Amino acid sequence: MAVEAEPQVTSDILAVVPFSWSTTGLEYRVESPESIARKLVKEAGEVADEIPIITSDFRDALRYTYVAPNAENFTEGVKGILTGLI
Repeated sequence: MAVEAEPQVTSDILAVVPFSWSTTGLEYRVESPESIARKLVKEAGEVADEIPIITSDFRDALRYTYVAPNAENFTEGVKGILTGLI
């Protein structure tokens, strides 16, 4: 599901980057299947029947990082990002 949604989500994320801000780590925006598998094993431990419950709560297969140039106007920048994404 995340892989299918990624192009539109990335477009939306990039569309609301505040002036003078940047993004970083876009090459890591889609979590690898290996990393997801490690998380599932860690969360489920030896209780395999809990995997459907864990996967329903899995929320970080896509991740993005904004970088503010400094602390000045940080709050306004975050508010602008949130408003743009809603």
